[in-house]
Parts: sequence; C-alpha cells; structure tokens
Amino acid sequence: GIMSGVAVPTPNHGSKFISRFILYIVAFVGLTAYLYSKIGGRISEESSVDTSGLNSVLKRERDKELLELLGRVNGSLQWIIQNSKEFESEEKTTKIPYISWDLIANSEIHIMYKLGMYLKRHFENSTLSKSQHSGQSVYDIIERGYQCSALQASQQEVISKFISMDICSEIEWYKLVQLTWPSAQLFMDVGANKGYLGSLFLALWGGNGLQVSPAVIFEEATRRNTWKHSRNPAGYCKDGHSRAIQLHCPPPHRRLPLTGACEGFTNSAVRVVSFDGSSFLARTLTHFIQHLLPQPRSLPLGGFNASLDTLWRYLHRALSDREGRVFFPRQDSDFNAGFEDSDFN
Repeated sequence: GIMSGVAVPTPNHGSKFISRFILYIVAFVGLTAYLYSKIGGRISEESSVDTSGLNSVLKRERDKELLELLGRVNGSLQWIIQNSKEFESEEKTTKIPYISWDLIANSEIHIMYKLGMYLKRHFENSTLSKSQHSGQSVYDIIERGYQCSALQASQQEVISKFISMDICSEIEWYKLVQLTWPSAQLFMDVGANKGYLGSLFLALWGGNGLQVSPAVIFEEATRRNTWKHSRNPAGYCKDGHSRAIQLHCPPPHRRLPLTGACEGFTNSAVRVVSFDGSSFLARTLTHFIQHLLPQPRSLPLGGFNASLDTLWRYLHRALSDREGRVFFPRQDSDFNAGFEDSDFN
C-alpha cells in the first residue's frame, strides 16, 4: 500500500521539499508494486496464450512443407511405376533402363518409399488421439533423429557381424536433399578433390540443361588420361560414374524415358564454390570448367549467356573453423597427383 504518516525533520523549506520528494518516490514505488501484483498475473496468462498461438502457426507451416514434400515423393514414385509398366508391356522385359545405380538406383526408390510411408503416417496420426499414434512422430524424428527400438538395435547388432559399415552411400543422400530442398541455391564444396561432388550439386540443383555431371567430368578426364597416377580415377566411392539424375523433377518438365532426367530443366540461380588444398587439382578442374566441359546451352543472366565458371568456381583454398596456416604438399600430374595430405598450425 501507500506509505503515510512518515515523520521527517523539517528545519527549513529546502528540507521540506526534499522530504516531500522522497515521500512521493516511496508512494510511486508502492503504487507500482500494488498495480503489478493485480495485473501481472493477467499479463503472464495472456503471454502464454500468444505463445501457444505461435506454436500453432509454426506447426501449420511445418505441415505445409511436409505435405509439399509428400507430393514430390509421390510424383517421383508414380512416374517410376507408370513408366516401368510401359517398358514391361512394350519391350516384354523386366529391365527398366533408368533403374540403374548410376541413374535412379533401387536404394533411392527404397528411400523415397520409406520417406513417403513416414509422411503418410504423420498425417494419419494428426487425426488421432495421442494414445492411438503409431510409431515415432515426424517432428520427433526431425528434432532428435530416428530412435531405434530394442528389437531394431538387436537386429542391427546381428547384421553388423556380416555386413561392415560403408561410407559410400553419399550420392543417394545428396539426391534426397534435392528432393527435400529443391530451392537451395548456394553450395560450399570443401575438400573438392576431382570435382565429382561439386558437379553433382550443380547438376542436381542446376538441371540437366547445364550438361554437367560427375560422369561427364570422368569421361573427359579418361579421354585425356588426367588421372593416370590415381588409384581411384572415378573416386573412392565411384562417384565419377553418376549421371546425377534428380529425384525431384519440376512439374513443367517431363522426364526423359530412358534416363529419368528432367527434359531441358535449367536453374541459372545455382552457385557452387569448391575448395581444395591441392594446387594441381585446383588448376586442373579450373581448366576443365573453363575450357573442356560443355558450356550452358542458354542461360540468360542479366542479358548475356553465362559461362560455366559463372556458376561453378574451384578455388585453391583451405577452409577451417580454426585460424592458422595450412601446409599441403606440392602436387603435379606425375607426383602425388590427387594425394591429399596437410599439416595445420
């Protein structure tokens, strides 16, 4: 409450003024505390209501994105199924030309099927009560990753005795990223090596209109015997054989029936910046990009046709989350070609 009846010595007018001023301050503080105690709770309650409303908006936005992703998954799978039936009926064979590990692999079809299954389950669960939900929610998977059950963990333990882990499944997951995030535009390719992943990013997001893929680089390098001293001319994971066929094909473009590629699709907004510590690789790939690889057929950018090095740059640079100096061994076509080694201080 407001304080009153405070005894203050009043020897002169100045002291009276100061005393009244102090009394007013005390009264103001008391009044503020009183009002806060009455309406503070209401403010907190209103804030919590606003927060739940924001969460609801965010949930709707996430569901909208998930629904769009489900549409892309279904579109790709339907095209694969429809065209495979046509090939089987016309050619009287079960061999589908575009289902191949370097075009659209069985593993990629399996990944799309499983992704579609989880997304459908998510929207089915949204109409059920929590007690009726089946499996881990998509939101939970996004935030915490897939959580294995005890049975699945025991199954993996048995399988691991017969099958070893393999790092060579990266292209499938990059293609899945293109399916999930087709609007991405800027890519940083750190440790670019022979340029296979940099060209993969350019092909997946830039489209087959750019006429570039890991396979195009590998074939050109093979003709010129560029990697004659390399143990893995196509890369350790054989990335150089990939034709970089997109899993998501924008609706206006139909897929080419023999390869599954989007016909004439080109995205001139994509940019790839590759980094590597090898001066030999940087010099070689820059020459490929500027002079040997096919140049874009028609890419109007600000009134002129872009060259490939406008979209893809390969730099002799090192990237790190630490400041310092990186030392790489000198490399050329005859000594340490493609050999990666470095020292950091």
